[in-house]
Amino acid sequence: MDDIDIMRQAAKASAVIGVSVSPQEVAQHAMNVAKKLGYHSVSVVKKSALDENGEVLFTSSAPGDTAIYKRDGMICNDPLVNRGLRSEFPQSGSEIASNRLSEAERNVLSYIAKAAGCGDSLVIPVRRSTNPDGVIVFGGLKPDTSPAARAALTILGHCAYGRIAELKQSGGVSSSKVSLSPRETEVLGWVAKGKCDSEIAIILSMSERTARFHVANAKAKLDTTSRVQAVTKAMELGLIAA
Repeated sequence: MDDIDIMRQAAKASAVIGVSVSPQEVAQHAMNVAKKLGYHSVSVVKKSALDENGEVLFTSSAPGDTAIYKRDGMICNDPLVNRGLRSEFPQSGSEIASNRLSEAERNVLSYIAKAAGCGDSLVIPVRRSTNPDGVIVFGGLKPDTSPAARAALTILGHCAYGRIAELKQSGGVSSSKVSLSPRETEVLGWVAKGKCDSEIAIILSMSERTARFHVANAKAKLDTTSRVQAVTKAMELGLIAA
């Protein structure tokens, strides 16, 4: 992609992010652009994450890796977060690593690189007024860290951070804005009746892959990670019959 195309796609994704109904959906739209620049992971961290309990608003990392990160208090020595918050401009992970880091900070960087499979990252500080509020970190094996990529991901990062923070404050999903497509509603209704993807595919005359696609979309919109959770939340919101 050329520089103009990168910025155009970032602006377009940002507009969609503003009306996304779950952190997963926000991340999906942001990553649609970030992946074209060589990134495959994203984490959103609020400044209060430096407190003892920490607050990771969203991460695409595996749950097990995230649990270890939180359990061992790695965020207290995470230079991507700590040094990112002290910066006014985006920095690559390699730029941060070139500074004088403590052994604990280097150990955290090593863990993140191994767990996320990242060769480098782009750390975008988010400021509200003049005060640092948090950071959003995009990671990739050999990502594009050029000025154009930084500009595009800064736009995306600020929009994604703001929307995820807003959704978290309101409980993760804005029930008044959740809207499943007719097909997603239909498929999830059959999931509620205990049907698997292959059975749903036969009932609705679609491929199993398409059935699985609709279930995944419904899960993302409802901010859930399992089929059971998606069905339960959809029933609670009155989107499918109990």
